[in-house]
Amino acid sequence: MMTWERRTEPFERTLGKYQVEKAIELCKGPKILDLGCGDGMITKELCDHFDYVVGVDASREQIELARKKAKKAIFYVSSIEDFDPSERFDSILLFQILEHLNDLINVLKRIKEWLNEDGYIVIQVPNALSLNRRIGKIMGLINDCYELTPYDIKVGHKRFYDLDLLKKDVSASGLKIKQCGRIFLKPLSNPQMEWLCNCELWNSGERGWGGDDSSISWSERYCDALYAIGKELPEYCMVIYAQCVVVE
Repeated sequence: MMTWERRTEPFERTLGKYQVEKAIELCKGPKILDLGCGDGMITKELCDHFDYVVGVDASREQIELARKKAKKAIFYVSSIEDFDPSERFDSILLFQILEHLNDLINVLKRIKEWLNEDGYIVIQVPNALSLNRRIGKIMGLINDCYELTPYDIKVGHKRFYDLDLLKKDVSASGLKIKQCGRIFLKPLSNPQMEWLCNCELWNSGERGWGGDDSSISWSERYCDALYAIGKELPEYCMVIYAQCVVVE
């Protein structure tokens, strides 16, 4: 049973903004299913773009938070493995989910039965070959880019993906990738990015340098820049995305 909860630290919330931006490009509506929705951070944004959004999470506490955030959405407390919807969807989102599943092939096989004809399963998973993991390998923190760190184990990761490994699992489940790519260049580990997003150095009194929009914090500007540069250096980005369809 998959019990991992979508994380909601400041960096994860920032990353969620870019995940939603890409998801909106890849999804079709009006009916969207957000699996492993956590506290509804991403679900809320989906509600601004699609007419009918359903969120599912195994944590009752997280679902209660989600209901407060995304009042237009419908929520269910259930693991992905036990969820049995009575309806079909135009797009199903699996954000940071596959790397946590034990029997992911059979889970994907079940999920594809919940799609409307010509529907999409939109997947996002961490990239083993991201810049921060390459740096970690050179520093000797990991032996290879696919190794799980203590942090990975703590948050429930079972595996890391590269694009070929993701294609292999998608194909084994009876799906095929229609469109794929990578987003967000992350030079540091998640805990380090969390520290950076909260660091007082961003408030050094030089906010106006390089621009006069004081409504945008330096940490937001920095993350926006990393997202933009990631489009130029996709092979080093932290997240792999795929828009999948059922094999005919």
